[in-house]
Amino acid sequence: MKKIIALVFFVFTFTLSFSQNAEKQHEANFLFGFARLMEWPQYEENQVVVHVLGESVVFDYLNYMSINSEVSGRKLIVRQSNLENAVNCNILFISEGNSYLLPEILGQSANKSVLIVTEKPGLTFQGADVSFSKKINSIGDSSLTYTYNLNTIKEKDIKVAIEFIGYGKN
Repeated sequence: MKKIIALVFFVFTFTLSFSQNAEKQHEANFLFGFARLMEWPQYEENQVVVHVLGESVVFDYLNYMSINSEVSGRKLIVRQSNLENAVNCNILFISEGNSYLLPEILGQSANKSVLIVTEKPGLTFQGADVSFSKKINSIGDSSLTYTYNLNTIKEKDIKVAIEFIGYGKN
C-alpha cells in the first residue's frame, strides 16, 4: 500500500512539475515572439536585450533560445537582472515573485522604451505593458495567453505588429 501511495505521489508531482515547466517554456516562447513582433526606437549595439527580474526557469529557456538567434537582424541577448539595472533593456520580464516591484520599475522606466512583461496576471491595470494569464476552454483545459495595454506600449514609441494584437487581449 505504501508503494502505491508513493507511486501516485511521484506521478502527481512529476505531472505538476512537467506542466509548470511547459508553461514557463511557453512564456519564454512568447517573450521571444514579442522581440520579433515589436520595433523599438533605439537598440543597444544592434541587439535586442531581454532582462529577467527574479529567479525563473524562463531565464534558462530564453537563454537557450538566444544561442545563435537573431531578431530582425539583431542579436538576442538575455540577462538575469536585479532592480538596479532592470530597465536597461528592450524587454523586462518580471517573475511573479517580484511583481511587488512593479511600481518602482514603472518609476525607473519613465521616458524609456522598455516593454514591461509580468508573469502575474492582471498587472496591465497597474501599468505593466503585458501580463501573462491562462485561458480556460469549454472542456476545462487551460492555455497560456496574455493581456496587453496598447496605450502604454504606444506611449513608449514601441511599434507593434498586428500579430501581437491579434493573439493577445487588450
